[in-house]
Amino acid sequence: MGSKRGGEDTSSRNDLLLDVLVPIVGFLAGFTGSIYSSNIHNAFPFNSNTWFVRPTPSTISGPASAFWALLVTFSVLLAMQQTRLHQRRKVDQVKQTKQISDLQRVLGTMPPVDFMDALSFAIQDCDTYIITQKAIADEVAAYDADDPSLNEAIDLARDRRNQARFILYNMVSLASQWDRTLTSGAHGAVYRANVMLFRSKDYLGRMNSTSTDALFDAARFIEGDDAQAAFASLDGILEVDQEMTFRDTVQLNSNTDGSPDRIPHDDEVKPFALGVSLTERDGSGALPNLPGAPEAFVTQKPSVVLDTQAIAEHCRNLGCFSETEISEISRYYEMDTKGRSIISWPIKDARGEPIAVINIYRDKEEISLDEIRAKRLVGILEPFTLMFRDILADISE
Repeated sequence: MGSKRGGEDTSSRNDLLLDVLVPIVGFLAGFTGSIYSSNIHNAFPFNSNTWFVRPTPSTISGPASAFWALLVTFSVLLAMQQTRLHQRRKVDQVKQTKQISDLQRVLGTMPPVDFMDALSFAIQDCDTYIITQKAIADEVAAYDADDPSLNEAIDLARDRRNQARFILYNMVSLASQWDRTLTSGAHGAVYRANVMLFRSKDYLGRMNSTSTDALFDAARFIEGDDAQAAFASLDGILEVDQEMTFRDTVQLNSNTDGSPDRIPHDDEVKPFALGVSLTERDGSGALPNLPGAPEAFVTQKPSVVLDTQAIAEHCRNLGCFSETEISEISRYYEMDTKGRSIISWPIKDARGEPIAVINIYRDKEEISLDEIRAKRLVGILEPFTLMFRDILADISE
């Protein structure tokens, strides 16, 4: 640091010296040229009679020699000054570009102007909705055959997955708003969210054959000719709960009192599941888990995929996926247009154990611009994650 600062000081002194000398020498050259113009005009090189004469002290004009010496010195000093100015401008330009880039990154991590107000309102809205629905479910003990609207309200209040969709609706709205001020922002992208529930080995072992076959058909990128062989190689499966999905292009309806009616799920989502491995495969030193939900579940940290078409290459670099799996992964994400970029993070139970994963994704790459900003969004959405913990606890009972 000291030597670098010393070098900067020396460079500044040299620049200052040049800035002082150039005008002084230039003035002296001009002054000499104006005073001794006739001597200069009668001397070499303007006087052709001196071109082929051997220079001697008697033939050399002192004033002309002084003028040319000053002029050459001025030209050299001016060239040096301009060169250093050019280099300084290049350095300043690089610094300025870096400062602008740093400022853009800092501003990029900041939420839009009205985001925090929207966040506060969304949290309050979800709290109020869930508390209201729970109160209806707890207070009304039985259905009334003469009041169909009351029965519908009871069914709605007891539908915890509908409450989950209401939370997803708010999270998707906030994620879209979070991106709105970015160059890679919403710009017509369709935002979606879902919850993937973890199915442990014990859970898989207790499933009936029909459910097992259905889950095997929904699973992607796992090896095995049948469900038993495929599931035996895994430590569990993350399965999309199709009733806990949401898409921001669906139309929401409200009741007469202004409260939201049943929240529609994303009907474009097909059965989908991904394997989870907690042990290495073939001594590769890496776990064969895809970026996104499986990685988030295993690491218990957010996982960000800025472009799903790069997943196959990532898996190849891990060295623990077969070429068959990599080819299937590549084909799937080339065809899938709903999720070009994904943010995934785990939902943990009261003991801190992961039980599910939330995915927010869109049909364009670079959701939230970069990994740092995406993880900042996850932290901001933590209150909603805690709401899911309570909902999933009720669903699993």
